[in-house]
Amino acid sequence: MKSTSILTLVWWIWGVLLILLLVLMSNLPLFGADVRAAWEWFTPNLFPIMALVGGIQYQTKKKEGAEGGGAAPRKPSWPVALVLSVLYLLLLTIALLSALTSAHPLDTLRTSNLWLGPLLALNTAALGVLFAQD
Repeated sequence: MKSTSILTLVWWIWGVLLILLLVLMSNLPLFGADVRAAWEWFTPNLFPIMALVGGIQYQTKKKEGAEGGGAAPRKPSWPVALVLSVLYLLLLTIALLSALTSAHPLDTLRTSNLWLGPLLALNTAALGVLFAQD
């Protein structure tokens, strides 16, 4: 399996699990009337990368099918992209789970953007380099 396929699976499987977690959290009295604010925090933290890797992976598979392309060799940027992806998704998960025990869950989520924002930018760069090499 190609490195980009593995990263796409990591992002989509973990992403869907986080979406399900927030759906469950939205049905608890945790956010009160501010459920929309929780989703407004969550959406830009996950969906852009899921769309990026999913869209590129779809186009790559479509192109390979037309050209009969095989698996590409492993690239040096692959381990960096994987580590950054797992770290980001883990911190995003921790932010969501931390909100469960916080007296002010939305403040907890908003504070997590201090480290999630820069890490998301690094992820975007690493994934862009890796996927562009394909």
